[in-house]
Amino acid sequence: MAERFATASPGYLIHLETGELDAARFQDLSAEAARLHDRADSEAALARLDEAMALWRGEPYAEFADEEWARTEFVRLSESRVVSLELRCRALLALGRTAEALAVVEPLIEEHPLREAP
Repeated sequence: MAERFATASPGYLIHLETGELDAARFQDLSAEAARLHDRADSEAALARLDEAMALWRGEPYAEFADEEWARTEFVRLSESRVVSLELRCRALLALGRTAEALAVVEPLIEEHPLREAP
């Protein structure tokens, strides 16, 4: 394997193995949860979503909120989080865990009052 850190113009490169980047792992777990939910395996979908959400730490790129280069990724990751939380709510409802689903959806409604999920 190449060195983990390398100098490259205009800065540095960090070489990561598959699954080492939280954002990529989050996406993989969320996609797997969606496939499981589509196959009516809500329990397994919920487990993957819980694992994915455990990777989430605050706002993405918070320290670069005013930087143009970070906005697209911020929006993409934020949308992925909301979609995953909506799926988590649907999985909880499918399992009859209504009170838990309500605890997930209430903050989403406050955060995105005009959002309509498909």
